[in-house]
Amino acid sequence: MHKALLSTVGAILTSTLLSGCQNNVADTGVYYNEGLAEASNNLLLTNIIRSAKGYPNYYTLVGDYSGSLSTGVSGSLSGSIPLDDVGESSLSVDVGPNLGVSRNASASSLETQDFTRAMHTEVPEALMLFLITSFDEVHIHLVFVMLIKSSTMRYTDYADFLDNARNECARRASTLSSTEQGICDNLEQTIADVDCDFERHDTHTESGFITIRNFPNNECAFTQFRLFSEVVMLNRGRATVDKTGKVNIKFTDSNNNTRELFPSPGTGIKMRSPYAVIQYIGEIVRAQYRADNAWTPVLTTRDGKNRPIFTAERGEVPRPVYATAKVDGETFFVRSRNLNDPFDDFSQRAMSIIKNLQALNTGRDQLPTVPTIILGPGVVTQ
Repeated sequence: MHKALLSTVGAILTSTLLSGCQNNVADTGVYYNEGLAEASNNLLLTNIIRSAKGYPNYYTLVGDYSGSLSTGVSGSLSGSIPLDDVGESSLSVDVGPNLGVSRNASASSLETQDFTRAMHTEVPEALMLFLITSFDEVHIHLVFVMLIKSSTMRYTDYADFLDNARNECARRASTLSSTEQGICDNLEQTIADVDCDFERHDTHTESGFITIRNFPNNECAFTQFRLFSEVVMLNRGRATVDKTGKVNIKFTDSNNNTRELFPSPGTGIKMRSPYAVIQYIGEIVRAQYRADNAWTPVLTTRDGKNRPIFTAERGEVPRPVYATAKVDGETFFVRSRNLNDPFDDFSQRAMSIIKNLQALNTGRDQLPTVPTIILGPGVVTQ
């Protein structure tokens, strides 16, 4: 079938307009990939909207994808082309200039006991560092705010950490990455936006412990945590994972002394589960529709601006679009962003992190060990 089909395609191309239909066969794998991406993005956005509405999530495996290609003019052929390891893709080609694409896929539930348990299990700290070093070094602050619930440390260590970030902005002004430069440009304003005190465990001394909690619906608490996450990036601290899986962050202070953020018992970070990360983004969406001009969590971009972590719009869907979801008769979407578009929000990057997080946390036994990394763009040590 395969050889006969290709021969027929060749004969038609030779005897007709040579309109590029040969590429339709070559692009079948591309349509397969695009179809799966579209389905996965839509399923993820649907679960985010369900979380915003307080509904349960459902997790689905998409497979047996088939894409049909057509160009809308007479003179057609059809058949089946095997796709290695993915079954078969049905093919329908009409010779002509206007290519159209329709997609179909089968789906099955992922909600086994093991998968569900993994989705509700806190993300190991080593997995978070693996995400940062593997693909997301330029957005360490985004990974931190999505995955970490809280951070507890001594106030004096935090104060030194903040002062050191200011020094790094000045000392490395000519060698900062674009993301670091944006954070430096916005640093003093972010500090000024923190207009409430820390949660202190010991009110009698400045050297006592503080806890910074990451709430998506509390502006001051989130801004405190956002400042912490962006300062971590500026310090280019060395993160280590001990035998118990605990992360510690070491940095060199202004006196050239090595300091640790989490040296004492009771200090450290608390992580979310993949399910809780979806709930976190769902809370952001819920707040966006609770009131006009409602506050929404923001992070600093390369241009030194505050941009939302996530934005789900509602209404008529534009084209092209990154993801769509229809829940309770309402249509929601996340816009596609062209390379030359201004950076409006972190929505697509946030969905990418969730996608990888779900896959990694459900197979975390196979995760490579990353004992030491540098929390700064482009530098990794083992």
